[in-house]
Amino acid sequence: MTSYNAISASSHLEVGSDVWRDHVAAEHRDAVPAIDLRADAAPSGGDPQARLAEMDRDGVDAEVLFPAAIGSRSFSSIESEAQMAATRGYNDWLSEEFCSAAPDRLLGVALLPATRVQDAVDEITRLKSMPGIRAVILQQWPNGSGAPIPADDRFWEAAVDLDMPLVAWRTFGGGSAAAPRPPSTPPPMPLALTLCTGSCTTQSQLIYDGVFDRFPSLQILFAGLGAGWVLNQIEQADDMFRRHRFWGGYAADQTQANYFPKHCKWTFTRDALGVSQRHEIGLDNVLWSSNFPHEDNDFPESRQQLDKQLAGLPADEARALAAGNAVNFFRLS
Repeated sequence: MTSYNAISASSHLEVGSDVWRDHVAAEHRDAVPAIDLRADAAPSGGDPQARLAEMDRDGVDAEVLFPAAIGSRSFSSIESEAQMAATRGYNDWLSEEFCSAAPDRLLGVALLPATRVQDAVDEITRLKSMPGIRAVILQQWPNGSGAPIPADDRFWEAAVDLDMPLVAWRTFGGGSAAAPRPPSTPPPMPLALTLCTGSCTTQSQLIYDGVFDRFPSLQILFAGLGAGWVLNQIEQADDMFRRHRFWGGYAADQTQANYFPKHCKWTFTRDALGVSQRHEIGLDNVLWSSNFPHEDNDFPESRQQLDKQLAGLPADEARALAAGNAVNFFRLS
């Protein structure tokens, strides 16, 4: 078993679809779109041995590898059957060809189809038994759209039952613009739910849609946001909530302060404020990330920069932020 001292809880696997296209069912290969790689893509590309060498040079024991096919580069523009085939093809390649080289160090984040709830349930169920897959990434709500619906509960239930970690790159879904306001909800409430939330609108929707109440053990890691903003976000949003909750008939305890520490986790790369507020945010909720190979990473000095940030912390707390929290969240022990 690998001894972990530094785990990047969100790094990136910048590979084009040409690398894994052969894993897509033949009848759908031509529909798989090209993925334009970022200018800061790692030289290692889809070579796992080269990626391991980069990690060794950077002083990183393991990386959680977010896919390139997210955001504007997702498969949302192709029809459902082809999208499901592309999703399965990438996930098969990730498990069989990449993470298999070192499944205790190359920690794969699999894709989900943005088609139907049942498609997402079927894929997360299939992924659970695939070596090297440590999490799935949410890009839309489980139903495939930008807004939650009751049927999404089938997916949340499956994720909890399978004990599959869920992650998002910054956010998922379409934000407040994609979620229609219930007719009975007066105008001030959307402001109370979304003021100061920015990328955090999704977390608010999870609270007010009751997802966390129905699935009290559900946790989601939101990567790429840092952690130093969390306490201010909670303070400002909950102040607005208390002023306006009566309009919508919301319970007094439906505050972000009551839900965020139990259900949400965040990554940081350089975040002195977030580290200093680790106890208020929740020591278990803050995970270090190198963000390699994107432009705001510290390669090849990630480990040195991490050690500087954690200097002076109690040894057990420094270990939690650097590796222990990732071990627990991604079930690495």
